[in-house]
Amino acid sequence: MIEQSEVQKQLDFLTKDREQVQKRLDQASEEIQNLERTLNHLDGAIQVSNHYLSMINNKETDNKDNGEKTKTPKSEKKDKK
Repeated sequence: MIEQSEVQKQLDFLTKDREQVQKRLDQASEEIQNLERTLNHLDGAIQVSNHYLSMINNKETDNKDNGEKTKTPKSEKKDKK
């Protein structure tokens, strides 16, 4: 016959294992949330970079279409001296 102490010991092991698995699951959930936030921030930074590239390309295209050369601002010329 099975003794109560054996069943209790097994129950203690199972409970401990369950707590460890739950802790790991919670940590994994937090990591997923952190990764999702990071991904969203990176997507935002990519969007901003693409916007600036588009602005630069449009300015260069406009300058070429108008036959103008891109002029260096006076402040940059002073810095180069």
